[in-house]
Amino acid sequence: MSWQWTKVAYFILVRLRRIEDFSESDFIEYIRKNSKHYFVIVIALMTVASTLLGDYTASHTEEYLVIKQKEHLFVAVTSYKDSLIIAPLDLEKESITPTFKAIEMKELKDAETIHFENGLKVEDVRNSKDLIE
Repeated sequence: MSWQWTKVAYFILVRLRRIEDFSESDFIEYIRKNSKHYFVIVIALMTVASTLLGDYTASHTEEYLVIKQKEHLFVAVTSYKDSLIIAPLDLEKESITPTFKAIEMKELKDAETIHFENGLKVEDVRNSKDLIE
């Protein structure tokens, strides 16, 4: 943590708790003792941020590589080495299902870049209760 952020956090902690005799060295010791809690919070925030960023990116991207395989349509989500990661496309809903598979780029035969004016939506991920039913 940089010196300036330490001062800001110290100021906030003192103001929130209204502690007059809480020194900066006490604050640093408090951070060290509770570092596990901060680590868990940072990991949770990173997970939430990456999920939101993925949804935002998918909804604001307008051009996708659409692949036709055995009368089904797929969208290229990303590439990895010599493969593409694809997801099923629903044209009526203009959405993709978060079920992914990898195909080699040399297998691409019927692919075309398509413009979706409003981007694509990502359908909800199934939860564990859906597996029971």
